[in-house]
Amino acid sequence: MATSSPVRRISAIGVMALAIGVGATRPGDATPRQTDTTTSAPQTSQTLTKTVTLREPIPYPTLRKPTSLLRSGTSRILRGGVKGEKEVTYRIWLRPDGTEIKRIRLSERILKKPVPEVVQVGIAAKLASRGYFSGRRVLIMNATYYYPHEGSATGRASTGIKCGYGVVAVDPHYIPLGTRLYIEGYGYAIAADVGSAIKGNRIDLCIDSLHNIAHIRDMHHVRVHILN
Repeated sequence: MATSSPVRRISAIGVMALAIGVGATRPGDATPRQTDTTTSAPQTSQTLTKTVTLREPIPYPTLRKPTSLLRSGTSRILRGGVKGEKEVTYRIWLRPDGTEIKRIRLSERILKKPVPEVVQVGIAAKLASRGYFSGRRVLIMNATYYYPHEGSATGRASTGIKCGYGVVAVDPHYIPLGTRLYIEGYGYAIAADVGSAIKGNRIDLCIDSLHNIAHIRDMHHVRVHILN
């Protein structure tokens, strides 16, 4: 009589499970590993800092002085400006490639103060063919110039007023002292001084700075308007 081998009884549910592979592990299969979804924080670039001390220029300001000796819309430099200098200490943040991120000023020290530029700005009305200057006497005169302290330690004109730009010397027989004038290329003036060499149609223009000398150096003949 043949011996029958034991029969494994499998339920209908078990057959279905085997068919779809649920709950069955075949020999040699590895245990499933859990996926790691945690990511590391990104690394930040290293920031460098340094402290530097620099010398920087200080711009000079411009002082504007109105004057009736110049026509409106014109100006003249009386004194040139000079830049100053300062020493400034900064803290600077840099990227590794040397690119500057930002800087802050830690301290500042003035090494040399700037010297202001001084400019005369004209406010006088322009000459017109008609109007105030129309019909007034005009003279063509030979012009020279002089310093305020030439020939006098006091720096005053023969009429007693202080010499300066706008004071001119004339021949009082040609132009009476006290006469108000307008000299083209020079500005408004008053005949308030005399000189031994000032005769006839010669007029001596007072100069109070090197800039003014340069301005009228080539003025040999000028048109002088008699205002009163």
